Amino acid sequence: MSDGSPMSSKVDVLFFGGWSISAEIGASFWAPFTRHHGSVCLIDLPVLSDSRTLDAWLCDQIPRVDAQTIISGWSLGGMLAVRLAKLLEERGIPYKALVCLMSPPKFVESSRYPEGMAHAQFSEFVSLSENETALLTRFPYLVSKGALAARQDLRFLRKCYPELLLDESVRRYGLSLLETFDVASDLADLNQRGLLVFGQHDALVGLAYSERLAIDYEMHSSVQLEALGHYPFGANSGLVLEKIRAFLGGDGEVLSDRAQCSNLEIG
Repeated sequence: MSDGSPMSSKVDVLFFGGWSISAEIGASFWAPFTRHHGSVCLIDLPVLSDSRTLDAWLCDQIPRVDAQTIISGWSLGGMLAVRLAKLLEERGIPYKALVCLMSPPKFVESSRYPEGMAHAQFSEFVSLSENETALLTRFPYLVSKGALAARQDLRFLRKCYPELLLDESVRRYGLSLLETFDVASDLADLNQRGLLVFGQHDALVGLAYSERLAIDYEMHSSVQLEALGHYPFGANSGLVLEKIRAFLGGDGEVLSDRAQCSNLEIG
């Protein structure tokens, strides 16, 4: 799994994972989108020292990007993808598309977005993260809650989450970002149209919030999928893939067996 260290090989998809869970969770989902470079780069958030900024780490990803690269992320990872897209545009570097999965521009409520997660609820979320035993049970429930296939997704997540759980230090750093990180201005300033995908029954990013974002960011394509909660890679992930393929103009069709076995860059 890549920690985002500088590399020069170009990739078809650069995918940032969500809070607490390895980006490997999205590996098979993105495999059909490897027509050009034959690779997907899966990036987990590291713990950055005080001397190293988030923007500097994101800029390390730029050598992987060209005009055929989809920049994407799930939840917190989608916020990172937005910031990277902004950094790319500031430098005049082309990319194929921005795809954000269940990613608000500001996770916790603010004066601009009171629809975000309430501070009291976020405090409960922080407390949950400090109890790994409870986290392994509760977090899969929260991200699968509300989906049409919630039970099936929950069974899968409770099985794989312990293996994909990020280190406690990374989780703590991710929580600090979830509380303060704000990419609202970056998302509004992007010249290239992006795709914002939300679940109508998301327990972490409420429907009122995603509907508000569709209005505020009408320059982007925003969709709310009735069958989904906060987890985009489950039993109904085909609905998400359909929206991405439509947004990309039909790209990302099912590939040959040989193409689907293309390299997944994992560090």
